[in-house]
Amino acid sequence: MSINIAKKQHIVPGRSLQRFADDSGLVEARRLGQLGSFRARVRNSVFCVNSVWDHRTEAIQGKRIEDSFQAIVDRAIASDSFRMTNEESVEITKFFALWLYRSYAIDYNDFGVHPPMTPTVVNGEEKRRYERLGIGFVDETGAFPSHVQRGWFVMGGVMSFLDRHRDARWFTSHASDYEFLIADNPAETLFIPISPNRCFIAGHDEPSLSPDQCRQANLMTVAGAKRFYCARDLSRCL
Repeated sequence: MSINIAKKQHIVPGRSLQRFADDSGLVEARRLGQLGSFRARVRNSVFCVNSVWDHRTEAIQGKRIEDSFQAIVDRAIASDSFRMTNEESVEITKFFALWLYRSYAIDYNDFGVHPPMTPTVVNGEEKRRYERLGIGFVDETGAFPSHVQRGWFVMGGVMSFLDRHRDARWFTSHASDYEFLIADNPAETLFIPISPNRCFIAGHDEPSLSPDQCRQANLMTVAGAKRFYCARDLSRCL
C-alpha cells in the first residue's frame, strides 16, 4: 500500500485565506510581477508550493502550531470582548514565525558542503515511510534530502524566533474604513491580518486602527510580499 506524504503545502494556511473569501468562496489575488488581479479559490496553485519542506514539518509540527492559532482566531472573531492570555500570545508568536520561515524556506538552499555520506535509504516507498515517521535518512545523493533540511530550517527558525520574541504580547484590532489584505510573506512588524476587518498586532492595545493606520499596514504587507497578496476586495484595501 502506498504511503501518503503531504506534498501540496500552503505558505499561508488555507483556513486563514478562506476568511478573506467573498460569498462565492473566492479571494481577489495579485501575483507579483504580473498586471491585474484574478479571483481564485484558496486551493489555487498560486497559494501553494510542492514539497518545499518535509511531511513532519507540514503535517505534524506545523499543523500543531496552525491548529492552536486557528482556535485562537475563532475565539477572537466570535467575541468583541476577546482578550488574549499570555499563553495565547506565545502561540500567536509561534504561528507568525512558522509563516515567516515557510516563506524563507522556498528560496533556502544553504545546505553547506559536506563529504558524501553512505546512503541509508534509496527505495522510494522506504523514503516515504521514513519521512512519515520523522526518521532522518541519507538518500542516494549522499546527503539528507533537501526538503527535509528545509523542514529543519523552518522549525529551527520558529524556535529561534520564539526565543527572541517570547515576551511579545498580541492584541486584536478592528479595521476602520479600509479592509485588510494578506500576503505570502508577513510584514516586518508583528502584524497578522486574520479577516478583512480584524488583525492581531503585537504591542498595540487599541480596539481599532485608524483609516491611515489600516492603509499603512496594507502598504507594508504589499511591500513585504514575495509572490502574492490577496483580499476579499483589493479595491477596499489601498
